[in-house]
Amino acid sequence: MNYSASSTKVLRMVNTLAVDSEAKQTIETLQAELKKTKERLQAIEELKGQADAGTVVDVNVAEKLAQLKNQVATLEKREERYKAVFSERISVFRKACCSLFGYKIVMNDEQQSNGIHVTRFTLQSVYAQSDDEKLEFVYESGSTNIVVNGYTSQQEIAQQVEIFIRKMNSIPAFTANLTMESFNKRKQICCLAGSLNPISAAMLGVEVELKAQPQLEKKLLPRGRAPLTGKAVAALCVASFAVGLLLSGRVSLLPSASASSKVKATSDGSAGCDDNRKLGESHDPKGIMNEVSRTHHAIRSLDKAVSSLEMELAVERARSGVAGGAGADVSSRVPQKALVVIGINTAFSSKKRRDSLRETWVPTGEKLRRLEKEKGIVIRFVIGRSGTAGAGGGPADRAIDAEEADNKDFMRLEDHVEGYHELSSKTRIYFATAVATWDADFYVKVDDDVHVNLGMLTTRLAKYRARPRVYVGCMKSGPVLSQRGVKYHEPEYWKFGDVGNKYFRHATGQIYAVSKDLAAYISVNQPILHRYANEDVSLGAWLIGLEVEHVDDRSMCCATPPDCEWKKRAGNVCAASFDWSCSGVCRSVDRMKLIHNACGEGQEAVWSAAAT
Repeated sequence: MNYSASSTKVLRMVNTLAVDSEAKQTIETLQAELKKTKERLQAIEELKGQADAGTVVDVNVAEKLAQLKNQVATLEKREERYKAVFSERISVFRKACCSLFGYKIVMNDEQQSNGIHVTRFTLQSVYAQSDDEKLEFVYESGSTNIVVNGYTSQQEIAQQVEIFIRKMNSIPAFTANLTMESFNKRKQICCLAGSLNPISAAMLGVEVELKAQPQLEKKLLPRGRAPLTGKAVAALCVASFAVGLLLSGRVSLLPSASASSKVKATSDGSAGCDDNRKLGESHDPKGIMNEVSRTHHAIRSLDKAVSSLEMELAVERARSGVAGGAGADVSSRVPQKALVVIGINTAFSSKKRRDSLRETWVPTGEKLRRLEKEKGIVIRFVIGRSGTAGAGGGPADRAIDAEEADNKDFMRLEDHVEGYHELSSKTRIYFATAVATWDADFYVKVDDDVHVNLGMLTTRLAKYRARPRVYVGCMKSGPVLSQRGVKYHEPEYWKFGDVGNKYFRHATGQIYAVSKDLAAYISVNQPILHRYANEDVSLGAWLIGLEVEHVDDRSMCCATPPDCEWKKRAGNVCAASFDWSCSGVCRSVDRMKLIHNACGEGQEAVWSAAAT
């Protein structure tokens, strides 16, 4: 169909540049992730090279690293191809936009004074008479707003902004009308240009003052010709109104080729801005974006693989260190695979608490062994030594040995001497011992006066198995207590700022979980990890400077009945329950069975939970 300026008007400029912006951001993300992957691979190699001679390292690590390098190289080549193809197609796309819609478009990302990142679009009409005739728009979170500049501040342009954008809420209508006016001015087609604005203003109820233009009148009205009569003016208005309807798309005089090619006018003119049109059959932008997306997922998989290798190296170093102090028998032992290791912190004087747990949520005997074998859930009471000199320790140690012989559910920390103010040290040694003994996805620490639903706990943890460096618990930020003699006094309070400050966010100490790479990190670095007075603060401090995902899971800190009971009836079974006022279940020996009956998930729940 031939183009005619007198019967054609641009109705809408479709903003398909969202594809450009999205692809640009995606490619930048890919580049950043590739850079991180390379750095981590290099760090792994350095870590491997610095390993002690006695470190047990998986013989397949070197081969895995080589495979990862090849995959990274392949992905880099693929990314370069995608970038070249995308650059070519986006260049065609921009030229097509300029030819089809009459605007040269420049897109830039910038940060506003309030810190919000926005995209600024600068439009200049191909019919512009000077470089100052530019339109500026800011796009942020699906909203596009015009920026007032010297050009849009002119009375004529400001009037159109008020009509089309402020009142009609249509940026496409504004740019289309501006294109026609610029075209008419350039081609000196003044009659139509002079008739459109009054008609549009009359339709919108806006009074527009038409200023006389002597030079134009001389060209339009030859000397000696009489002014137009009233009937002629009315006829001209009707004709102009008809032309306006035709050009605005409300009346169509030409049949469309197909129903799908019809252009529908909308109140806001934004319906077509989300359309992504093909720019050729051989290189579909959607196809390119899909390929870029697949590459992105591949790189994320590589990132997880690299994290896994880092974890394996750290774990092997940790196991080697533990084995070095335990003898050759331990070093030759292969760690048992598990989903989660649950270490129950207990003391010599807490036998009644341990028995109350064995009677409720901690399986015993064959059920405990079956839970480990079939579900990968390992449960152990964690305790050190009494510090009494002599073979076998003192009476407290021998009592624990006898209890272990009966139940087979203890983890003895040979290098730890029990004491309330040594909980931070106990936590470090627990993670090191657990990592050396079991190859688990998660390691949990829980106090012996907390009720736990094993099925719910393992199900919630299983959701994060694919994520590296995860720290799960009820995150809190309590006050730093500087007063001596009070419970939870912090001798190093001055390190946390002025008096009255709060701790950084960390999981409450009653129960929390860390992924195996974080447990391995604690195991490897335990000699240099600083210990604060409170064990939960110490753990938070060890992880605060790392790339760690903090998961605030409130199901791990439900209150005792009626709270956990109501939640159970509502279908939201709690993972753990305790009383905040007692930092555990108050009178846990007497109340644990009552809480278990009211809030327990049922004996079969753990067997239907996520398997290893």
